[in-house]
Order: sequence, then C-alpha cells, then structure tokens
Amino acid sequence: ADLPAAAHVTVDLFDALGRKVRDVTEASFGAGSHLLSVDVSGLSAGAYLCRMSTGAETVVRTLLVQD
Repeated sequence: ADLPAAAHVTVDLFDALGRKVRDVTEASFGAGSHLLSVDVSGLSAGAYLCRMSTGAETVVRTLLVQD
C-alpha cells in the first residue's frame, strides 16, 4: 500500500463472517510503498478481507487463500 506520509498502520485479516482471524501487523511505516507477508497457515481455503487502517484512512482488500 502507498502511504502519502509516515503513519502508524494496523493490518487485520477477517473471514467471510466478519470474525478477526489474524492480527497481521501494528507498526509505524514511512511514506511510500510497502509489502507485507501474511501468515495464512491454519486458515481454510477461501476469501478473506484484509483491513489496513492508519486512523485517518481505512482500506479493505480481498485476500484469497488456496489449498
């Protein structure tokens, strides 16, 4: 995700029913583009929602887990 300015970022993963299944990260990031690895071990195959929040803005993307 591209950050226009440095920010404290929280990233969480939710299942199709809206239950939080992972706390991916909560950390400070500098401005610019960043990549995160998400540990999907133990999760069933299917679609999950990845919510990225800076406090000022929240972005949600779909993450597909395959067997």
